[in-house]
Amino acid sequence: MPSATFKRADSRYFASSLSEGTTHSGIDTFEGPLGITTEGNKGERSNKIVQHIFNGPNTDLLLIELLNFLYVENSYADTSDSNPSYANLRKRVLDPRGISLTESGYTLPDGRDVDDLRASNGALENERSAVSKPVTAIQSPDTPIENRDPAKIFIVHGRDARPLVALRTYLLFLGLHDISWSEAVKLTGEPQPHTYDIVRAGMLHASATIVIFSPDDLARVKDEFSETGDPDRTPQGQARPNVLLEAGMSFAMAPERTIFVKSGPSREISDIAGFNWIKLDGKWDSRLDLKYRLETAGASVRAGTYDLQDPLAGPFMVQ
Repeated sequence: MPSATFKRADSRYFASSLSEGTTHSGIDTFEGPLGITTEGNKGERSNKIVQHIFNGPNTDLLLIELLNFLYVENSYADTSDSNPSYANLRKRVLDPRGISLTESGYTLPDGRDVDDLRASNGALENERSAVSKPVTAIQSPDTPIENRDPAKIFIVHGRDARPLVALRTYLLFLGLHDISWSEAVKLTGEPQPHTYDIVRAGMLHASATIVIFSPDDLARVKDEFSETGDPDRTPQGQARPNVLLEAGMSFAMAPERTIFVKSGPSREISDIAGFNWIKLDGKWDSRLDLKYRLETAGASVRAGTYDLQDPLAGPFMVQ
């Protein structure tokens, strides 16, 4: 329900606190269960998330969760007056609205904490808790084949959107579509699912999962764990942590429906170094390889004979 406590003018202070109080990865973690994916700098992303919360049905619950996420669950949170964003939030919003910090986290003026708000919304088990909610273990058997959509692909990717765009264009040319984040949220059947459950639902309902390894991060081994001349001391591009985790999830759940794609040179990961990767290099053989693997996984690839390097198929590479 719309907030009976917070005012629309408060949104600027929440957005500032989110932007200043966490990293891009932290924003990813918080926004995932909301079923939205924001882009831009931290300020732009934070504004979009807070506006989404104020426009939604559970404003009080989600704002209390945001406060807990930033200032209770984060052991490095600065709630002193030396932190301008928090000082402004406390002065302009928390104190005037009667929001208190207690042993159970932040509470509304009537004393309700996040658990009370979840219960009153009738979804105690389904509401989000980005850090404390236990994650369901990978279960077997898999989703029945008849519940998978042969025309849908789930794509795991990092920050670089260019390989994602190239891959989507090629999939459309093959008559396939990727499962969007909001669609995966709906597939969980929960109003505020955990990020893990969203990813798992997308993987289970797709005919195949494609994992794009793009060198978004720079990684190196620490000097104390290596010797002089060790090539791993040199910073090299590496996929984002969420990509590595979700690649492992997909391979554990359904290796026969998991396809690894590399969009550029990246640091070798020993456990999967021997895998036969598909390269987004624009070449005919690479395009054909992906087409064959999708067919083998059970995807309903467009039938017939056609030019895989047709302009409509896109560049199949990062440009």
